[in-house]
Order: sequence, then C-alpha cells, then structure tokens
Amino acid sequence: MLLMVALVLLHIESIKGDSGMMMAGVWPSVWLWGALLTGTGFIVQEIFQGVRLKAAYWADSWNYVDFASGVSIAAFIAIHFMRYSAEAEVSSGIVIALLFALRLVQTASLQPAVGPLILAIVRMLSDISMFLCLYVYILLVFAVVFTLLSSDEDHQYFGSLAKATLTLYSMTPTQREPPAVIY
Repeated sequence: MLLMVALVLLHIESIKGDSGMMMAGVWPSVWLWGALLTGTGFIVQEIFQGVRLKAAYWADSWNYVDFASGVSIAAFIAIHFMRYSAEAEVSSGIVIALLFALRLVQTASLQPAVGPLILAIVRMLSDISMFLCLYVYILLVFAVVFTLLSSDEDHQYFGSLAKATLTLYSMTPTQREPPAVIY
C-alpha cells in the first residue's frame, strides 16, 4: 500500500513538475508503470479475495474502501490511456493516494500503542465537524435574514443568498492580522 502511494505521488510530481527536482537516471514513465503494475496487482488480489470470501467479503467495512480504491485505480488507468487530460490524471492519482492512505490508518490501528491515538483523532474530527455544521447553519441563517431585510441599496452585498453568504463569510475572522505598530 505504501509503495502504491509513493509511486502515484511520484507520477503526479512528474506530471506537474513544479518542484524543479530531477532524479538522475530515472525517467517519468518508471513511476507510471510502477503505479500501474502495483495497482493491477492490488485489483487482482481484491478479486481473488472477493471470490474466495463471496458474501462475507462485504462484512468488513474496510473492503468498501478497497473496492473504491480498485475502481479509482481502474479510472486512473483509463484516464491515462485515453489521454483525457493531465488535470484529470492528477486528480485521479490524488484520489488513489487518499484512499490508500486511509487504508493505512486501518493497518496502523492494529498497533496497540497507535490505536488510542487514532481514536482520539477520530473524536477530534467529529467535534470539528459538529462545529463546522453549526458555523454553516448560523452563517446561512444570517444570510437569509440579511437577504430578506436588505434594502434596494444593498444589492451589491446582500442581493441574493449567495452574495449574502459570501459577504458574511468574508467578514468572519479567519486569519490573524499582525498587530498594528503604533509609533
């Protein structure tokens, strides 16, 4: 799994080429063919596991992630050989890397020392998601109220729900500005 993530990320880097770093003696197609062979091996392994376990294959929830990984690998291969676009190939490669990184979380959770840390991170993400839902709810309520109460002069900022939401979001303090220097 880690090899697949590394090969896909190296192939994405060879497509984007924005780091300015070249590896001596390695041409970019090595990363592509390494990712394709590793991905094909993963798909074949999952097919054999699905045939062997039949309906019990779907009892483990991680196999859904494996199935999504296999589909994304097949999409990556199709996008590359159909020469769709470099952006689509990079995007599908990022999806593969994220799914395999998610699968690595399950592997890491088997370690007794790492398991409680992963549970703490999951609980933290749950709290953050609840806060973000509350934030979006309050933002949308105020946007609706300001849209309804806006006069004809305020159409630049509160003329529609989208404009009001964007205006209110831009007013939220998302960055800390440096303190003003007073002389």
